[in-house]
Amino acid sequence: MALHDPDSYLIRYPDATQWTITRCRYDRRRVFLRPDGSISLPRWIADLRQCVPVLQQRLPTELLGEVRCSGGIDLGIISGREAYKMRELLRMSASTLDVTDASSTSYFAKVDGFGLIIEDDAENNAFCLQLIERGAKVDAIETD
Repeated sequence: MALHDPDSYLIRYPDATQWTITRCRYDRRRVFLRPDGSISLPRWIADLRQCVPVLQQRLPTELLGEVRCSGGIDLGIISGREAYKMRELLRMSASTLDVTDASSTSYFAKVDGFGLIIEDDAENNAFCLQLIERGAKVDAIETD
């Protein structure tokens, strides 16, 4: 059930303990690979392309240009699990991995069998966090 005015829904269900909030945390990491300088850039790129499948889809000259421009290769945002695997895979390579948290959390409010859809993310989060503070049940989900 989609409503655009959460206040009207709160009038009908004022007791926060009647509500259930689904909190979904998305485990994501931004990964940037840098050469450690112990081998030549062409050799480093060739080694990376052998062990990182996604880099096999890119031309070595393109990767070399990116490294010369930015100092490394940006793999973008990947799952936390994949970032961990990448770190383990490249642990013994001539690479430095810069891994930063890019996780996010979303909320979804339900009451009496109905879900409340609030299209504005900031408004939705504020509404759900307010309900949690007032005693709503929380179903936590971790995703990768």
